[in-house]
Amino acid sequence: MQNTKHWSAWIEAVRHATGGASSGATGGAGGGDPLARLMQVSEDGLKWAPLQAPQSVAASSPISPQGCGWRMAQHAGDSLGGGGKTSIYDEIAGGADMVLIPRAMAMKPDDLAEILASAPDGAWGLGFHHAGDTNLALAEVWDDAKREMHFAGDPLGDLLLGDAGDVEARARALASWQKRHFSALPKARIFVASGDTAHSFGLSEIQELAWTLANLLWQLRALEAAGLTLAEACARLVMRVAVAADFYGALAKTRAARFLLARFVAALGVGAAHTPLLHALTSERMLTRIEPMNNLLRHTTASLGGALGGADLLTTLPHDWLSGSTAQSRRLARGVQLIMRHEARLGEVADPAYGADTLEVMSQDIAKNAWQKFQEIEGAGGALAVLESGQLGAWAESAMAQRQKAMDMGGDAGDAGAMPRILGVNYHSLAPTQSLPPLVMEGGRVRGGQARLGAVWEDLCVAASDKNLRALLVVAGGAAEAQWRASWRDELRVLGVEIAEIAPASQQELKKSIAAAKPHLVVGDVGDVGGGFTVPLASALVSDGKARRDIMRQMIEGAGA
Repeated sequence: MQNTKHWSAWIEAVRHATGGASSGATGGAGGGDPLARLMQVSEDGLKWAPLQAPQSVAASSPISPQGCGWRMAQHAGDSLGGGGKTSIYDEIAGGADMVLIPRAMAMKPDDLAEILASAPDGAWGLGFHHAGDTNLALAEVWDDAKREMHFAGDPLGDLLLGDAGDVEARARALASWQKRHFSALPKARIFVASGDTAHSFGLSEIQELAWTLANLLWQLRALEAAGLTLAEACARLVMRVAVAADFYGALAKTRAARFLLARFVAALGVGAAHTPLLHALTSERMLTRIEPMNNLLRHTTASLGGALGGADLLTTLPHDWLSGSTAQSRRLARGVQLIMRHEARLGEVADPAYGADTLEVMSQDIAKNAWQKFQEIEGAGGALAVLESGQLGAWAESAMAQRQKAMDMGGDAGDAGAMPRILGVNYHSLAPTQSLPPLVMEGGRVRGGQARLGAVWEDLCVAASDKNLRALLVVAGGAAEAQWRASWRDELRVLGVEIAEIAPASQQELKKSIAAAKPHLVVGDVGDVGGGFTVPLASALVSDGKARRDIMRQMIEGAGA
């Protein structure tokens, strides 16, 4: 499909298949081009047509043929006790190239020294998911020149998470360590620009990439001030990004990050060989505690996007990451990458998206807009300035509100930017059979961050537990109402509400049904049942996700009164 004639034929075929008009007409079904109704709209407002004209943008690969493939960086257990240290060796034996230490493990220098003393042979490395204030103390005991180590120092990420302290002094101390040990420990990296932290904070895709790049530049300046050359400093930096369960979106985002890093080193005038490492981690904010096995599907999709998008390092989180991983869940997470690498052999293709028109447009659009946002941040004084001014927090709040609104619409209104509901939570959900497991606390904060869409439903589920709630759905109307009933049914089910559906022939019959069932909530057009009878929390069938959630919250609070 590389010429206009074939392209036009494809467009006409799609219009015909979707009930649209020909290119000579203005309307299709509903009075518009059906291709426009298939437009994909990102949370940053970028729009992509379902079909892109051949060579809409010039094909460009940010990945060299020699750079294909990725290394696995998998998590150890959450605790030093109960075999936590053994879990590090389990990951190595299971095929991980690097083992990440969760912050919840609270590793001390003596623990790290013990691990080094008893470390198995092989070309494996260690790293930290987010080291916080402990990384310099840990770095002082590291003396292995052969192994890779990522200490994950990120003063701005710490500040983003609410940790107090002088971030500039902390950056100077970290940079000084890197300078002192630059030659003796050639595989040790003290800094990481943690875009995954910004992602969990709530930033949109482009905001995350732009601020992470600005953070990377801030760290680079600290290393340069400590005495490293730009090339030396760049080669020791790591840029992290979070990838979510939108395969094409994750692939395009990872690929865009590679474009950004290539432009970053070009602007600095250093060679491509000194490009910072790109580390993709599957998203925390997409996860749920309700039906957590669905997280395995989310991680698989996200991992595939990160791998094919060109990540140097890839971390697949365990499906029960929010509530504390197990040996089995970590093995399943490893298995996702092992299958991609050793069975599907995806690491043998340098850039699978190269020349694919839609993916090229998506990747390059994201990169271009993120670079513009990066320049905006630098124009405002840099990563630290926009964080301290509150601008970054305002961006996150706005993005979270927009994301929640889009999910609440969930296709109910057919908006182009509406997000699907969360599988297993408020979409095709099952009634929880047991209490939700508690969230893991790390540094005084719950794992997963403040921006998880599933958290609002989890909170309702906890509040509704053990209250034996009952609801009546009044069936009326035709197929148009079926979608709304399905929404109510899914969302009530996840709260453990007992649901009965009735189709009363009269108001008197409705009144009798309500009197017999004694429901906490009635949903549907109940009208006036008369006789002074009070209908408990009667609600219109048609309402968006937020309205339904507010009604359910009232039901729960009323049942507890």
